[in-house]
Amino acid sequence: MLDEVYDDEAVQEELTVTPGFRFYPTEEELVGFYLRRRVQAGGHPLNFDIIIPTLDLYRYDPWELSGFAHDAGEIQWFFFVPRDHKKSCPRPNRLTVSGYWKATGSDRTVRNELLQCIGLKKFLVFYKGKGPSGQKTDWIMNEYRMPDLNSSANKMKDIVLCRIYRKARDKRARPNPVEKEEAVVSGDKYEENSHSTITLKQSSIQ
Repeated sequence: MLDEVYDDEAVQEELTVTPGFRFYPTEEELVGFYLRRRVQAGGHPLNFDIIIPTLDLYRYDPWELSGFAHDAGEIQWFFFVPRDHKKSCPRPNRLTVSGYWKATGSDRTVRNELLQCIGLKKFLVFYKGKGPSGQKTDWIMNEYRMPDLNSSANKMKDIVLCRIYRKARDKRARPNPVEKEEAVVSGDKYEENSHSTITLKQSSIQ
C-alpha cells in the first residue's frame, strides 16, 4: 500500500522538481507515510524534506509562513514541527509573535484502510493578541501526531506534522479543496457527521 507506492526515492525526487506537481496528500498518507518516517528517521535527512520542511512555526505568525513552505503559491502549507512545551506545563506552547493558536474541539482519530488508528488530528484556530480575549482570524491549522507521542521515551517522537491554510471569508464563495476535505469553522465548535467530515451547524447559518 503506502510503502509500496512511495518507497522509490527516485520517484520522490522527481516529483519535487516536476513542473505542475501539486502536493495534495490524504490524511492517511500524511500520518502513515510522511510523519511515521520522520519519527523513525530521527534527525537524519529524508528525500521528501524539500516537500515538507522542518520549522519552528511558532516563531512566526501564520501569514509569514509562505516564505518557508515548499510551494508558497498553494492554498495549504505543510511543516514538520518540533513540540515546544511550556516550562511549568506539559502542554505545548503555541504562542507566536502577534498571537496564539487555540485548540478547538476534540482530537480526531486518523485511521488507515484497515480502520487501525495510525495517528491523531487536532484542529486549531489562530487568534491575534493575548488570550483569552484575542481576536479570532481565518487561519486554520491541522496538527497530526503519532498516537503514542506523549508516552514515548524517544524525544524524536515529540514532533508533529502541521497543515496550515486560510478559511474563505465569504461563506457564499465556493470552498477550496482543503475546506471541502477538512472543516468549516463555526465559532469555536466543530460538528462531525457520519462520513467523518466537518459541517457547519445549522443554528449558526444566517
